[in-house]
Amino acid sequence: MESNLGFHGFTAYQNVFTKTITLSESQDSVVPDTLPDIAAILCTSGCVLIRSKDVAEGHVRLEANIPARVCCSGEGDGPGYCLDVNVPFFISAEDDAIREGSACTAELTLKHLEARMLNPRKISVRAEICADVKCYSEAGETFSTAPQEESSVIHALEQTADLTAISCVTEKTFVLTDEFELPPDRNDIVEILSQNADVLVQDMRSIGSKLILKGTARSALIVRTESGELESLQFQTEFSQIVETQTETENALFEARMLTSGMYYELTGETEEKTVSMELHLVAQVIVYTQRQVCFLADAYSNSHALEIRRQQREIEHFDREVIHRETVGAEVETAGGVNAVIACSAAPVGWTRDGEAISVQLLIRLCWKSGSSICSAERTVCKRIALEMGEEELRICGIAAADLSAAAGQNGAALRITLEVRGFAVTRRQLDCISAIEYDEAMPLDQEDRPSLVILYPRAFGDLWTLAKENCSTVEAICAANALDGDAWPADRLLLIPKMI
Repeated sequence: MESNLGFHGFTAYQNVFTKTITLSESQDSVVPDTLPDIAAILCTSGCVLIRSKDVAEGHVRLEANIPARVCCSGEGDGPGYCLDVNVPFFISAEDDAIREGSACTAELTLKHLEARMLNPRKISVRAEICADVKCYSEAGETFSTAPQEESSVIHALEQTADLTAISCVTEKTFVLTDEFELPPDRNDIVEILSQNADVLVQDMRSIGSKLILKGTARSALIVRTESGELESLQFQTEFSQIVETQTETENALFEARMLTSGMYYELTGETEEKTVSMELHLVAQVIVYTQRQVCFLADAYSNSHALEIRRQQREIEHFDREVIHRETVGAEVETAGGVNAVIACSAAPVGWTRDGEAISVQLLIRLCWKSGSSICSAERTVCKRIALEMGEEELRICGIAAADLSAAAGQNGAALRITLEVRGFAVTRRQLDCISAIEYDEAMPLDQEDRPSLVILYPRAFGDLWTLAKENCSTVEAICAANALDGDAWPADRLLLIPKMI
């Protein structure tokens, strides 16, 4: 017969689908008749915007776009101008594990953006993005425990283990607005040529079922002055948002990713009191990791019947703590001509790989600079190695960001100082050897007649009471009663009486 085992279980989200998709798209644009021919492309800017996210049975689909802005100089004495080119992306994947109602998270990374002149009246913009898509579905996690029926046939050993489970996957959309007043000496700005914003979550705190996100949006603009010069403007906006998780968050850990769905900057105000207004449409994606203790059936034996035991190996993870590692690295961006002054510079992590106790981070560097009387721009990818000492723990990386950046003209290009921030969790893995089923034949009892009715021994070389009872046809309760023991400890030099129990 099969023993009716008990069960300890809970409901959690499981990562049922993960895929990294890289796409490249191109879009052409013609110069309007009202504008002069293109003399040169000065700089190109853009960011990935999420437009929609749809999860259906066996299918996930995302729509995104890059609103690229190409800054050009006109031929002859023609004025400079900008061309806005929209590059659409359609990201889709199929898998039987994706279910209707599955929660989906996405991380969209701009890996390359380039504009080239096909002729003086036409340009082509090519963009490459990387989409890291994950789907989560609710499922039950169960562990077998001691048999439910009261029986002297089976003696069971239950143990506990700590693990971390995903208790919530949710998101919140919100709009962040701000207005920046230009200093009096910058009121000669007449046009915004490029715009970008980095949104970083810097702190997460929970109250009940609510998670409070605090972070910073850093705006970086390239602008044109009345004299035609290109300059950079940088602003910073702090934000705070409450996300309802619908789960208890005490002692929980959190992962938050930000997506941008809209980005708008506008130069407003009078001639002597100009301001820049900002409007960012953002999506906060949140994963809640809850600490749980589970009970499982680790061992079992019988003194009266032969047991047929089936076991199952279960790997569990426990997130010990959040890890935030910051390190400042240097980088050199070589240019074909000399760099008189850096107009603007950005650095964005576009990928990483593990390298033993370190990670190698790929950074997309975008540089705009003055070379003599010319304006130049370039895009470079550099790789930086960051050492991480984790000991026996494993680092689960959630995100890498460029937390700070400075750039200056160098001998052969530009010299950069970049502060990289790595966020993740210190993870401990454990293999559980669990009993999943027990069977025995009631009609075939064991013959234990040759077993002694009492065993006397020094236990120091024989391990714990469970092992002593299992090997000597007894029970832990019988040994404790015979020796007046309280728990699983005894003096090492004391003899133990182990009575036979059938």
